Amino acid sequence: MPLDSALLEDAAARSTALTAIDRTLLVQAGAGSGKTSVLAGRVVVLLATGRHPSEIAAISFTEFSASELRERIVRFVDLVADGAVPRDLEAAFPSGPDEVQRANLRRAREDLDCLACTTIHGFCRMLLAPYPVEAGIDPGAALLDQDAAELMLDDEFAGWLRDRLSGEPQADDAFAALYLADPSGTADALRKLAGAMRARRGADVEDCSCVAAEALDGFRSAVSALRAFVAELAPGRCIEKLPLIVDALEEQLAALPTEETASLPWFIALRPPGCCSTAGGDFNASSRVSSRTAWQKIIGGGKGTQAHADELSDRTIKLYEACRDAHGELRSAAAGRILHILSGEARQMLERFDAAKRDAAALDFDDLLEKTRLLLARNPEVRAELASRFRAVLVDEFQDTDPVQLEILWHLCGDPASAEAGTSWTDMSLRGGSLFLVGDAKQSIFRFRGADLAAFLRARQFLLRDDPSSVLSISRNFRSRVGILEYVNERFRPCLSADGQAGFADLTADGDDLLESPGVAGLLLELEKPKAAEVRDKEADEVAKLCLRLVGSAMVRDRGAEGGLRPCEPRDIALLSPTGTDLWRYERALEDAGLTVATQAGKGFYRRQEVQDLIALARVLADSRDRLALGALLRGPMVGFPDEVLLDAVAAQPPTTDNAGRPVPAQLGLHMDPDLVPDEGLRGTLVTLASLARRKRICSPHILLCRAVERLNVRAKLRQRGGRVAELALANVDLFLEMSRAYDVRGIRAFAERMRQRWEAADKSPDARPDADLRSVSLVTMHAAKGLEWPVVIPVNTSSELSGTVDYACDELGRIHMAVYGIHPWGCGDALTREEREVRFERERLWYVAATRPRDLLMVPRLPGGPQPKSWAALLELGLTDMACFGDEFPLANIEMPEASPNLQDRTTFDAEADRIMDATPRLRRLTPHLAEQADAGNVATLVGEELGVAEVSATRGGLARGLVLHKLLEEVLTGETSETKEALAGRGAELLAQVALAPNDADTLEMADAVMRGLAVPEIAAVRSRLVPEWPVAVSRLLDGAETVILGVADAVVLEPDGGCSQVIDWKSDVAPSEKAVTEYCGQLSQYLGSTGATEGLLVFLSPTPPLVVRIRP
Repeated sequence: MPLDSALLEDAAARSTALTAIDRTLLVQAGAGSGKTSVLAGRVVVLLATGRHPSEIAAISFTEFSASELRERIVRFVDLVADGAVPRDLEAAFPSGPDEVQRANLRRAREDLDCLACTTIHGFCRMLLAPYPVEAGIDPGAALLDQDAAELMLDDEFAGWLRDRLSGEPQADDAFAALYLADPSGTADALRKLAGAMRARRGADVEDCSCVAAEALDGFRSAVSALRAFVAELAPGRCIEKLPLIVDALEEQLAALPTEETASLPWFIALRPPGCCSTAGGDFNASSRVSSRTAWQKIIGGGKGTQAHADELSDRTIKLYEACRDAHGELRSAAAGRILHILSGEARQMLERFDAAKRDAAALDFDDLLEKTRLLLARNPEVRAELASRFRAVLVDEFQDTDPVQLEILWHLCGDPASAEAGTSWTDMSLRGGSLFLVGDAKQSIFRFRGADLAAFLRARQFLLRDDPSSVLSISRNFRSRVGILEYVNERFRPCLSADGQAGFADLTADGDDLLESPGVAGLLLELEKPKAAEVRDKEADEVAKLCLRLVGSAMVRDRGAEGGLRPCEPRDIALLSPTGTDLWRYERALEDAGLTVATQAGKGFYRRQEVQDLIALARVLADSRDRLALGALLRGPMVGFPDEVLLDAVAAQPPTTDNAGRPVPAQLGLHMDPDLVPDEGLRGTLVTLASLARRKRICSPHILLCRAVERLNVRAKLRQRGGRVAELALANVDLFLEMSRAYDVRGIRAFAERMRQRWEAADKSPDARPDADLRSVSLVTMHAAKGLEWPVVIPVNTSSELSGTVDYACDELGRIHMAVYGIHPWGCGDALTREEREVRFERERLWYVAATRPRDLLMVPRLPGGPQPKSWAALLELGLTDMACFGDEFPLANIEMPEASPNLQDRTTFDAEADRIMDATPRLRRLTPHLAEQADAGNVATLVGEELGVAEVSATRGGLARGLVLHKLLEEVLTGETSETKEALAGRGAELLAQVALAPNDADTLEMADAVMRGLAVPEIAAVRSRLVPEWPVAVSRLLDGAETVILGVADAVVLEPDGGCSQVIDWKSDVAPSEKAVTEYCGQLSQYLGSTGATEGLLVFLSPTPPLVVRIRP
């Protein structure tokens, strides 16, 4: 198409997209075509016609893109309301806005906060919030992040598996038989299948009620045919190996169990007989079983023997291959039956997971979509109300949608084809102007997150069905130079136009090219027979040198108000990687060259030294006996004590003895006597760690680790590294601490163990993302580069090998296909092949995204011998051989490193400055009354102390778990959650004991029920029972000893007066035999609550003695 015609068609399509607000449209927008501006402009036009912002929903793929979309809408509204029309909106306001439009925009500007500009998940949450009953969710349901959801799933899976396999084994329990035969393989297959069913809601496996009889009959027939052939031959006139193969196959048939519970594990272990198998467990090639030469040796020479030998060899190969194929078919049939059994178990496990989320009043991201879909599909009245509220829904990045999101949009913006129940959403007709979609199928790259290009293509098909003119295309590129676009058109037109791909439309440039240098160039890497690591190192070094040449010398277009050209800066350069593997090599090379790096791509989180030190810290706090972790922490750079200091500390400790009285040398540990440690710094560190370790039962992992990081001055030490290295390390510390939040209930030990497992497995988790630095070269993945642009883009790490095969596939009928125990069920191989084809297509589109990010220069590194096979660079024909290489026309940039200022401070001035800082620093102390070490009985009067020796001491075994359960039971009785009967209390006590990972005992639960009832029957408690309020929060600030002291805690119960004040504070105690010292400490704790609440009296109620012991105190 001539360029002028293409530009005219593009302009007409943009005008329609902006102004045809009464039409439902899909805009296919090429890379750099300003699709987000088109969507924002349409919102402005809607507001200019008088639409209220609350009637409009603008949806984008990520929170970042949604915030950018909102900012652009706000900027456009401000400009047009003031009479200025940006270039992007000239087609909508060719003569400028009239007074009515400006007035409408000024009114809308006051209520722009009502505009729903969010992600699809945020939008679904808005749709669900007014209808919790209809949606079947808790009105206050919390949203689980991905880590929290995975942790809950892990817990529920472990609990379900434990319950599923407990009790007496059943003779017909096929799942139990499979698990006993291969526990890890069965658990892995079940988790993988459950993950697929979560990702594909409503999908299931193909029904298979038994192992297909035809598969077994086919195997028997093939073996019988081979046996008959051997029997035809005279003794000694057969290849020696052939009878052995027949015998082995017949033995396998004879060993086949008749009961399914025994046959399925047998099928898992079924392999080719050893006499005809390879080292990898497959059948030998037929050429190794039979050949013409071998038969000629057996039947001898002579006229016509060659033809006879050929006939015998062909028959042997045909019969052998029939046995091999039938053997495989039988295993495939068994795998299909096993997958069917596992699908039923996976459904039960997922139902338990859903129930756990309901009980916890929580939703995950998948629930938001599924609950919204069901709400709209099953409630016509709700759908009508929401459709009247959101009269215009606009979706950006629509190529990243999935089938569930597509159904939600159609339900919300469409009308049923008929009033009959059961009408499919696919038959709905969209209301005019209700839906506006913008996307680029060529940039659909998030399949691993559930995005499905088929959903985009299906939506396009529906729109064309209802209105052939409803699909528009815009391809004028405002980003890249002509040379870059010509390269993109030439290289990606063939692959993206293939059958099953997204399709391709040429991109056209906007405006003149101000630069004379080429837009695309190669960077030659001189290597002989390179290995992957060598390629990355060489590439990293050459790219670093290239960046030095570009900075300050190369010219780039200035996107500022004045335009024109300016020298290239580090922030203008981006290195884009298809994966996060080994990106530290590029960071190191750039930093060695004096360039700072803003990395958002690395997946070496657990390789980072600061993360390994934090894991060691978590392990020490979780288990003070973990000497290996303690040594790693103390010797690591986060703490940094040399071996000599540690050895001196151990040598200074006195020897101990074992159980037999034999002397044992002292060992490194938190148990060491700190007074005997010679090094002052190590002594303080050990005291700090021991103090923190003692608090692991009363502090959440997040709080405990935050205190450890603060008291060990971790952030100050990391800042000394300087530059982006320090920023990334500090960001990783924050990410590590944030990860610990999900373990508030599980505790520090569970968190430390999970971190250890991930570190040992070299888990490829992404690093934290420090704040952007405008002076730094960007290092990001191609996925993360979506929606961004830079003047200079250099794809790197493309020598990385493409990742392995896919785990599962879902066909067009919603059936899941996956291998189990390494065996492919029927149809699985074809489905996985189709899925691998889709993955390859997506990787080609990922290259397209990377190639369309640069504005002025695309630089592609290449090897002299071409790309490595099966690497990212070999994925498509990039034209590297004919590409002109980047020369040495640019000199190395002079990157000036800041000089370190001299240290003029001595010890005396340092101490003086430190004292001044300490004197000027406000002192804030926290006091928690229920912690024994902070209690002080002080001036309190004990009124019933003589009762200590009166009560009968109970034989009950005490403990922390018992105390927790007693307190919880008392709380639930006072709130009405649990009935005050012995049976109800004992049953609830058993549930609570199980939740704290203790096996409930009938005697224990009945005793606890008695203790609760005795405590509530105490006269002093019974008299105020109607006014008792449990779990009363206390937060008071006081000035004590010259320091502000914050008293924080929770009183077990208070007696609430009509005026809202507290007259009494009740403290339940579970001690079995309290000593006078313990009672004195408890009185000190209770006195803190009295002073903080203003209560005039406190009661200590010891529940275990019979009768309960009551101690009354007053300030």
